[in-house]
Amino acid sequence: MAETNAPLVWDFYREVGSDANAHVGGVVHYYDEASQTLFLNGGLKTRTADVDDGHWEDSVLSSPSIFINENTYTVLGLDHPSNGVLYGAATDGTTLTFLRYVYAMDISMLMESWSLVSQTDNAIVQFTGAVQNLGPDIFSFDATLFQPGHRIILNIMMGSSQPYPIGVAWLDECDYDIVGDTVDISGRNTVGYFLKDQTFDDTYAYTGVSSAIMTAILTYAGIKKINVQPGTGEMLFTFNPSDALLDGIKKMLSAYTTSSSEWKILELPDGTVCVGYESWLANLLPNSYYSFNEGSDVFKRKTSKLSDSSYVAIRATGKDSNDADLTPVTVSVINFPYWALGSHRTKHLTAPNGLTQAGLQEWAEAQATKYQYIGIGEDFTGPFRPQLIPGDVAEVVEGEVGTSLGLITEVRQVFSKKEGFKTEFSVDSGGVATDGENYIVYSRAAEVSGFNRRQRVIDLVRYIAKK
Repeated sequence: MAETNAPLVWDFYREVGSDANAHVGGVVHYYDEASQTLFLNGGLKTRTADVDDGHWEDSVLSSPSIFINENTYTVLGLDHPSNGVLYGAATDGTTLTFLRYVYAMDISMLMESWSLVSQTDNAIVQFTGAVQNLGPDIFSFDATLFQPGHRIILNIMMGSSQPYPIGVAWLDECDYDIVGDTVDISGRNTVGYFLKDQTFDDTYAYTGVSSAIMTAILTYAGIKKINVQPGTGEMLFTFNPSDALLDGIKKMLSAYTTSSSEWKILELPDGTVCVGYESWLANLLPNSYYSFNEGSDVFKRKTSKLSDSSYVAIRATGKDSNDADLTPVTVSVINFPYWALGSHRTKHLTAPNGLTQAGLQEWAEAQATKYQYIGIGEDFTGPFRPQLIPGDVAEVVEGEVGTSLGLITEVRQVFSKKEGFKTEFSVDSGGVATDGENYIVYSRAAEVSGFNRRQRVIDLVRYIAKK
């Protein structure tokens, strides 16, 4: 094998224990996420380590070691001509074997474009991108970085700043055309990739406190970064073996949700999956209030007015603690003064069981507040704002005309080498948002938004805001 200017040589030694013989190959460092030691003992073995903030010398190696192959090599040499691939030569004393080992690498210089789309009330984040076509060595071999299940970590650096985390994407698709200039890739965040398509199979019954059950399900899915709000009180959940893990989790979320607080699942930009009540999650990923000046902070705007989800009244029914029917309650819904909606455009809702008659009235009034001022949706394009997330409250200042206010329901972070970075976001007019001590508490309407359905071609339950 030819010499290169980048052999795999490090200026420190790592002890891998009695498992290794004298022919230690070296350490591959995966930036600030992980490292991997390669060595010989009855074959080519590896031990990995989680790396904290890039301090790989102090990381603890996994145990036991893992066989890469079981060929009884006696001598191993590794060469590192470029990031992403190791080339090696190994011998058992008779046969010389060529080795090619693909590992994680920084592909930021290869990215031609990418976008990351996140939405309220949808824990799944969609990723698409285009990568420079570097040939079949990178894309068409069995051992390549661009395979389903491989991870892309999106960080942004501005000048000499520290990397700002945008999100994590696990690849679903790599569309390689040998004559194309670029290769299209797409994927989802941790929630989408690990929870949407996997099922419970034979592990479908769980009992215990909420945090223990949720942690067990997320661990069963193969998720490593987990943060669940501690809970008390045991419950039993039995799912169908064919249920998707995310569907089962949604059943749990519903069971722990109360009339005043909702249990939710969200993913942090570093890929940590978090579950808990809204006020607890707000400390991990707080929503904020932003004011944008039209013409300077936003340079493109589109407004749509739709009556699809607008109502003039809420009619609530329910049962008391003795399973007896309560007297139905009808509450008016405030809407735009110049809209002409049918006088019997009523939304019929069923309240949780166990309420009193006064409790049903209070519940109906809360629902009417969530459905107020529904119908105006706006799209904005502006300079890159990586800190913007769904659920933030947006105020758009329109000169002397006034302001337009709503909840940000969708954020699209977009990059291309030709146009640079930009942030696109959608704002919905309805509902209510109120300030907590250190966060924004916002209510949602359990209703499909006509704006989002037509503009996004996605049916989602939206969060809506009005301050």
